[in-house]
Amino acid sequence: MSVTGDKLFSLEGKGLKLTTAEDMKQYAQQIADFDQLEEIVLSGNTIGVEAAKELAKDEVKESVKVLCDSMVDLPKLESLNLSDNAFGPIGAESMYDFLVSNKSLKTLYLNNNGLGIQGGSLIADAFIERHESDSSEDKSRLEVLVMGRNRLENGSSEKLSKMFTALGSLKVVRLPQNGIRPEGVSAIMKGLSENHNLVHLDLQDNTFMNAGSEALAQALSKWKNLEILNVGDCLLSATGAIHVVKALKHNTKLKEINLQYNEIEEDSILELILILELLKDLAFLELNGNRFSAESDPKSDSASSLPEPSEVQLTQKLENLDLSNQYTLKTTSITIDGSENVEMEIDVDTKSKLLTDFPTQEYSKNTDTEKQHVAEQTAGELQPAGSQSQDSSELKSTRKKSATEQLNQDISDLIDSMKNDLKL
Repeated sequence: MSVTGDKLFSLEGKGLKLTTAEDMKQYAQQIADFDQLEEIVLSGNTIGVEAAKELAKDEVKESVKVLCDSMVDLPKLESLNLSDNAFGPIGAESMYDFLVSNKSLKTLYLNNNGLGIQGGSLIADAFIERHESDSSEDKSRLEVLVMGRNRLENGSSEKLSKMFTALGSLKVVRLPQNGIRPEGVSAIMKGLSENHNLVHLDLQDNTFMNAGSEALAQALSKWKNLEILNVGDCLLSATGAIHVVKALKHNTKLKEINLQYNEIEEDSILELILILELLKDLAFLELNGNRFSAESDPKSDSASSLPEPSEVQLTQKLENLDLSNQYTLKTTSITIDGSENVEMEIDVDTKSKLLTDFPTQEYSKNTDTEKQHVAEQTAGELQPAGSQSQDSSELKSTRKKSATEQLNQDISDLIDSMKNDLKL
């Protein structure tokens, strides 16, 4: 028999061996029946894993229920943050009645709660019921939902999609690191596309592939106010990424884009260069960990059919994004006097100045990268008088007649310095 009081539950020194959930059940019920419990003492007993889980289950469920019940009578409550509490699907069950009955909530943070498929589905069901039961014309709608790191997976995606469709009011949706795969991503996009005022979408570290990428591309056209798009580490794939990049033309208010680690290849980057001209407010662009390099050979038919961007356009756009200062650009081999291969390095400030003062040149897909193209232009100017190769002469002849006149004193000093470095 347990020792109990108004505020104390104790099994101290009973020598009980509680191994299974059934062993603990009666004591867990006694604890749940307390009205003003303040202290639990379990010392002097052997409690197994399953028994401990049974006790924790009842405690978690009751704790979350008590918390949510206390908020029912708060008609002006607009924001609730329960992140980083490991209450799992049991806690979601305890929240259900509160979420259905509360009509004022606009912001909900449930990040890293271990909800799982069951918990995520319960949260979605609660909001669907809430929407259906609210007959008022001026319905209070959820605007911010954060449910990252919850292992929602594909199993909860259909319910979440129905929830998103029912709401239609979401402005911020963050569901990173949930193990959602292409089929689930496609379902979620279907629901999210009905939320036309979406400003911030974060689905980082889920798996899109081609199917999920195509679904995202279709949804992007619905989000005219989108400012932040985070689909980094989502495996868009080479074929899927180009659909997403092309669709960004609809999102001219974008300020941040994260496309890192998505197996993006150079055909998508060529498309992106063109799209950047439309994104006047873009301040952050993450492309780290993709598959384009000095050896990339773009194959996209759609990219080849578009006007080819110039080196100046690319560099100026990167400068506007404050991205150039993050990198030092290295050229591939440069031929000087038609024979000698020299490895050289041009820092960003040098490259920017060269490109700004040279006339616009046509970008050639047959060159390795923009870096080599710039270096080859510069190499023509570095050759000693009387020893310029035929290739260099042809390169110069393609420039505008006023090119020499456009070179200011800074460029002359720069060229002299580079000659000295190369010992020409």
